[in-house]
Amino acid sequence: MLEDRTLDLHFKTVMLDHSLYPGLTHANLCEHLTPDTLRQPGWLDHPNGVRAFGRLVGVVSDFDAAESAYVRLLGAENVRRDGEQLWLNFGEGADVELISATEAAQRGDAQPERGEAYLASATLLVKDLQVTRQVLTSNGIRFEILEDGNIRVNPADACGAHLYFKQA
Repeated sequence: MLEDRTLDLHFKTVMLDHSLYPGLTHANLCEHLTPDTLRQPGWLDHPNGVRAFGRLVGVVSDFDAAESAYVRLLGAENVRRDGEQLWLNFGEGADVELISATEAAQRGDAQPERGEAYLASATLLVKDLQVTRQVLTSNGIRFEILEDGNIRVNPADACGAHLYFKQA
């Protein structure tokens, strides 16, 4: 609902069983049936400058099972395995990478209290990192600036996963 009108928005959604997508916290498929009503100029800009997801990183312990699940879901041509690392191709949108708990620890993204399979981090691509810093600061969000200039928000302040902001 807007100040001067109510929008009539329609979607089709399907919630997927968790066994279909190991290493990712939750997933659903959503088709916007009224995208032109929802995605209007002026509504697509967020003050933090986020333009898109860049990468999602999940942790899995059973790479054979994860590979099998994603081959069934996406097709073999969209799943690439390199030892204990899987790359998933969804055709568009963010890169999706599945890694081991050991690799997550080496990256500083491990959260063993979340179990054997979880979403470890998400990278958001932003228009201007300085503007993003200002918005986070003004909203009391704790963050650190990394050596490469990117921003990292702790999982406690980001719905359970490390949140990275990177210049688009």
